Amino acid sequence: MENEYNDQFADYLGTSEIDFSKITTNFDYRTTRYYSDLIRKHLDEGNTEVAMSLLRSVLPDTREIIISGDVEDGVGENQTANGNPFISQFYDNRILLLLNNRCPLYCRYCFRRSKLGPNQPELTVNDIDATMREVHKMINISGSNINEIVISGGEPLMLGKVKLRRIMAAIEKMPQIRGIRFDTKMLAVNPGIITELFLKQIQTGKSLRFVNHFIHSTEITEIVAEKIKLLSQNNIQIAAHIPILNGINDTYPVIKDLVENLYFNGIQPYYLIHYIPTKWTEHFRIPLVKSLQIFLKLKRSVSGLALPALIVYLPDGSGKAIISDEDDLKKVSGGYLLCNTKGDKVFYEE
Repeated sequence: MENEYNDQFADYLGTSEIDFSKITTNFDYRTTRYYSDLIRKHLDEGNTEVAMSLLRSVLPDTREIIISGDVEDGVGENQTANGNPFISQFYDNRILLLLNNRCPLYCRYCFRRSKLGPNQPELTVNDIDATMREVHKMINISGSNINEIVISGGEPLMLGKVKLRRIMAAIEKMPQIRGIRFDTKMLAVNPGIITELFLKQIQTGKSLRFVNHFIHSTEITEIVAEKIKLLSQNNIQIAAHIPILNGINDTYPVIKDLVENLYFNGIQPYYLIHYIPTKWTEHFRIPLVKSLQIFLKLKRSVSGLALPALIVYLPDGSGKAIISDEDDLKKVSGGYLLCNTKGDKVFYEE
């Protein structure tokens, strides 16, 4: 791991050492050696625009301490917790497990940043056992239609062999669960961790998916392409979440390049995610209508199999809205009235 103050990178964004210290009081700075080397490679080769896009995603920015509002939980996951801080019933047929509060790299646009960092308590083996017992109770409730478990965090692939095997062994004993999904960024920021041995340690008889999160096509390097093949050879399906971020990838050419690079390397572009509000990340916001314009251009230019769904996560645990065209946006004072997947109309502030 690399988490020291990097003068070279900071100079590019104009972040002083004093500002850096103030910003990281709120949210730690950390990146990986692999990702730092990728940024340096683009700088050395004169690909400054690409390097800056990647750099903005990881280097603290003074705008993070110009607090906008008081939103810490932009999607309302805390309101869907079931008395256990590691469990969220954000979905009807899936259980979301937030089993790690650390990451190999802290994305500056993270919507869970209030839950992450070295000052947060680390999940113990006893925590895992108690959580999995609670999951077992939840799926055995009469009428439950839960058939998938989503393991997220933080970075779930950082939990370590013992904890991961314990989790997977517990899920393997749940016949109602047909699939396990890891929400991860590891493939883009530390692909070396994905080895044949590692994949054997997390295999069960269940369907297994990695939903990795990418922001730029240059994250799909030669080693990432090799790891995609390895995952496929181990019957692990791969999809991608793509957050749209101001100053990083908020143009049609950049998103199109990323979507096609994912698709032709064997990764399904799954979600194109509009800005999730938090009080630290307002500088990453773009207008919702701009996200829609990017999506509509994609709709006309890429294969249907390569087209991700444009989604807006709604506040207060209201779920998400899938935006397909202009008719899905109802402009009202202060924002939009959007329809979630249950058919409820929910206000999204903009």
